[in-house]
Amino acid sequence: HIQIRPDFSIVELPADLPGHVLAKLKDTRISGKLIEIRADSRGGIRPNKRGEPHLG
Repeated sequence: HIQIRPDFSIVELPADLPGHVLAKLKDTRISGKLIEIRADSRGGIRPNKRGEPHLG
């Protein structure tokens, strides 16, 4: 799932993502800006009753 907000976006990645892949993602730039990637501390994106993603 991907959630786009006015000030940030959330991209759901697999919990078992290999460390070397995560390390490569930390060097990713979008429109020239280095992205901030970190583990979710709020429980991730979960679909609501209509199947739309929301933070849970």
